[in-house]
Amino acid sequence: MIWIAVLLAALFYLPTPYVVMAPGDAVDLRAAIRVAGHTSPARPVYLTDVLLYPASPLGLLAKYAPGYRLLHRSDLEPAGVPSEQYREVLRRSMIESQQAAAVVGERAAGYRVVTPPSRVRVVAVLKNSRARGLLEPGDIVVEVDGHAVTSLARMVAIVGTHPVGGTPATIRIDRRGSERIVSVGTSGSPQGQPRIGVLIAAEPGKADLPVPVRFGGELERISGSSGGLMMALDIYAALSGRPLSEVSVAGTGTIDFDGNVGPIDGASQKVIAAKRAGAKIFLCPPGNYREIEGTRGIRVIPVATFEQARKALAAGEQRAA
Repeated sequence: MIWIAVLLAALFYLPTPYVVMAPGDAVDLRAAIRVAGHTSPARPVYLTDVLLYPASPLGLLAKYAPGYRLLHRSDLEPAGVPSEQYREVLRRSMIESQQAAAVVGERAAGYRVVTPPSRVRVVAVLKNSRARGLLEPGDIVVEVDGHAVTSLARMVAIVGTHPVGGTPATIRIDRRGSERIVSVGTSGSPQGQPRIGVLIAAEPGKADLPVPVRFGGELERISGSSGGLMMALDIYAALSGRPLSEVSVAGTGTIDFDGNVGPIDGASQKVIAAKRAGAKIFLCPPGNYREIEGTRGIRVIPVATFEQARKALAAGEQRAA
């Protein structure tokens, strides 16, 4: 009988090089964002996230479960990049996302807000990346395809317009004070989103906001930039004093200081989190729409900008699927 106990222990506890991506939480932003002098929106605005946990040998079966995905650890944490450094990159991404959300939300409500100084720096070039020999750690990304890169979200959105294996992205960089231009082809992320195979970190400046905004609550445990769109909508709803929709809204998508919405990973998991919370609408970037457009029980609306999202909700596209 001892060998049975040993076998069971191995199935449940032996480490593997894989991680399970599962549906996470739908965070009600009314409890996480405070806009000075204004009450929170009447209806929930949900930011959605994913749950990641180590896969045991038995956990490898998760890839057959609806809404679950099996990823190699190297797909999440780039090889050669210390975990602490990687977490710091994600933390900075969240700070920039919050800054951009506040700027976009307040501008939409009629306030004049200057875009804060911000830049994007290459932290590491990933193994097998097409950027090897072209980009180096420390490079500052100035432009992509002739468009100024003022935020991490902006760079991801521009790169996302290049199909995997298609026309390379033209990138202008500043390397130790000397500018140069390189062309880098895209490869697919674990979920097929176009990427250039580098780890990039935001270096955001602090926005001078007419109305102070405080982020806390559940947002303190979330990192990365995929919640930008929903945070901007929540801030706008609080400032305007009008509901975004007649029903509860959830969604995902990065946002830059100009209000452009960028692609994310984990859309399939996030829409499940939204359904579990009772949301009737799910907003997503156009690049993620195809993977979730057939989701039943919730209306999925692709939006490329903050204004598209706001107008879609205001125009009465609130009906559930």
